[in-house]
Amino acid sequence: MLLLGIKIFELENISKLCERWKQVEKEGYTNGLKVANQLFDAGGGLVVTVYDVE
Repeated sequence: MLLLGIKIFELENISKLCERWKQVEKEGYTNGLKVANQLFDAGGGLVVTVYDVE
């Protein structure tokens, strides 16, 4: 099953967002959850992620 996640963030928090992503990638995602695709619009403060869930 595919799930869509849309996240909006304040542009001044972009460095915190990048650090959080590094942490999640290092620790891994929940069992059965994979990122199928991701769009990151730094100028617009938007992240769209498509997850593939077992």
